[in-house]
Amino acid sequence: MTTRPDVATPLTPAEVRQILSLCAPRGLLVGGQALAFWADHLQVARPPGLATVVTVDADFIGDAALARSLGRRLGWQTWIPAIDDATPQTGKVTHRLRSGAVKQVDFLSGVIGLTTKDLVRRAVELDVPEIGRVRVLHPIDVLDSRIQNLHLLTEKRTDAGVAQARLAVDVVRAFLRQEIARRGERPGLKLLERIAAIAADIAAVRVFLLFGIDPLRAVPLEEFRTTSALHRVRWPQIVAEVGEKRETLRELAQGAKSSSAPRRGTRTRLRRDDPTR
Repeated sequence: MTTRPDVATPLTPAEVRQILSLCAPRGLLVGGQALAFWADHLQVARPPGLATVVTVDADFIGDAALARSLGRRLGWQTWIPAIDDATPQTGKVTHRLRSGAVKQVDFLSGVIGLTTKDLVRRAVELDVPEIGRVRVLHPIDVLDSRIQNLHLLTEKRTDAGVAQARLAVDVVRAFLRQEIARRGERPGLKLLERIAAIAADIAAVRVFLLFGIDPLRAVPLEEFRTTSALHRVRWPQIVAEVGEKRETLRELAQGAKSSSAPRRGTRTRLRRDDPTR
């Protein structure tokens, strides 16, 4: 069975490792490969729909020079946009197989819906065996990016896109557990507040109503054992605030749906002398 031409085909694990080693630490790994990286690093089980592959390509925040360098070292084709091209891409590296299928690495100026300088500032650097030092999007930013995709990009509202967002919730939950165990509850509280801010944002509120994805599930509340004020005051406050925003948007959506629906039982009454009768 041959693969259709111009269809993206997944990078192999070996190719992902090679690309990471060639791009790191200059490039910041984002997108689905960042999610896959954290899921593997934190030993989070993938859902059945993502068991084989989380995403087909690889995305980095990086410049055209990095794209050219990767293309040259892999022996793949490199595309750099013209200065007047309206695209977030700074470059693209591709390899076409004999079947016509394409393997692809994208280089971006940023991530849709998020602020690049904040993503770069919060990025996590760590040493990975057989790869070296890599920079990866912070797990909470990975979750936020999956939510923004579902909120802003119609083409991302697929089974895979929804599954990625659900996996991101589990990844962040595992990451918070690890951080609390290593660094204590105080740093964990700061991460909790970031998750609360994401959950209260219109993007996450809308995605919750559409797909049932709840960022607050990423908080392992049971791990905060010594912060009584969190359980008594702050967490109920967060839940109430987020719940109120969800209910408000739900009511607005229902109202808009009702007002756009055609009314039943209303007919135009014609006079007896109406010539159109």
